[in-house]
Amino acid sequence: SVKSKLFKLLLSSSSKKSLLELDNISNKISKNIELLSYLEREKNFSSLDEITHPFSDVMGSILSDYPYEFEDDSNTLRENLYNLGYFIGKWIYLIDALDDLKDDMSTNNFNPYNILYNTQNLSYEDLISYCIEDIDFSILNSLVNCSEILKNIPFKKHYSIIENVVNLGMLNKYYEVLNKYPFINIKKINTSS
Repeated sequence: SVKSKLFKLLLSSSSKKSLLELDNISNKISKNIELLSYLEREKNFSSLDEITHPFSDVMGSILSDYPYEFEDDSNTLRENLYNLGYFIGKWIYLIDALDDLKDDMSTNNFNPYNILYNTQNLSYEDLISYCIEDIDFSILNSLVNCSEILKNIPFKKHYSIIENVVNLGMLNKYYEVLNKYPFINIKKINTSS
């Protein structure tokens, strides 16, 4: 019957392996989301690296733990995919926090920049001016890592599109978010980073 053929396919050894791999990815995601929720709820972290790690690890795991084989698959390829995902995840977390900073401060919502850098209850303008060099370093460092790791991944298709997204799109998004803060001297932070 069609039903038995479907179950036979689902339970074949390669399908079982794929389902187990997907379950492993799901477990990693759940554990990291729980950790991130704890860190954000308890405000129990001491650096941007620490607070971004759970989300970064999720993104890295999604790319590296893809349950099917790639052409020329290897541990090195999987490690590069993990690292690419990790730094994309870090960039996403940091850029989202920067984009939401003003609103988060006005509504008293969690924001890692506010928690880490605003020990003197500064206004958002003063806060962003105070910590923009650290923010700039972290975000641009993530972008540089993505760009360098990307060079080590042998994409068979669409490399130029992926490269443009990483090297131009992500950078443009960063400048778009920075433009929300007209009081920041973008030229100054670019020369200091």
